Amino acid sequence: MGIFALADIPDAWYKVAALPCLLAVLAVFVWVSGRTAELKQGAGPWKWHAAIPMLLAWDYGWGPFARLHDFLYRDAIETFGPRLEIAHYVGFLFPVCCVVGLAIYEAWDRRLARVAEEQ
Repeated sequence: MGIFALADIPDAWYKVAALPCLLAVLAVFVWVSGRTAELKQGAGPWKWHAAIPMLLAWDYGWGPFARLHDFLYRDAIETFGPRLEIAHYVGFLFPVCCVVGLAIYEAWDRRLARVAEEQ
């Protein structure tokens, strides 16, 4: 893949996973709040503003995850133990799981709203 700079090597697991996970949680909060306001108050679809932190979460999670395929980078982080390697996967997969969870939540919530309208 390429040569990486020594400054690119994180020295703690939370430096890789914390920002993508926090941004994904923020995106979930914005989406759920927007959906709730949309149903209860008839507000506009501002839930779509959750896409901004989610895209940032994917961006910040993808960089370290993509570097795992560089054998020099993998050898360099090997000294920190398996926790750091797992954090690379978590930083990328957590936002993906949040999007899947939001899709399931949206489908479930729409179904509940439709059932409530029919009654």
